[in-house]
Amino acid sequence: MSVAISMGLMIALIAIGILGMSYFGIVNIYNGKHELAQIATFFVPFLIFIVAYLAMGSLTEAGLLTMLVALATMVLFIFVSGVRSTFKI
Repeated sequence: MSVAISMGLMIALIAIGILGMSYFGIVNIYNGKHELAQIATFFVPFLIFIVAYLAMGSLTEAGLLTMLVALATMVLFIFVSGVRSTFKI
């Protein structure tokens, strides 16, 4: 019984957190504190996950592919940043 209550509370708190972040993100975009491109960057992993899930049909494989794409992108951007700072491009 206590496990079910704990799980319900946990899910409710996560939902409240997501709703709060979404609301304040929209308010900050509306007030001009953030650009839409900055906020849209947050959703790129979700889009990768959705495309991978639709292509593969497995949540586990889609999650792993999303993680691998994120890691590869991170390594690529670190490399590009290092090259730019080395050669003052």
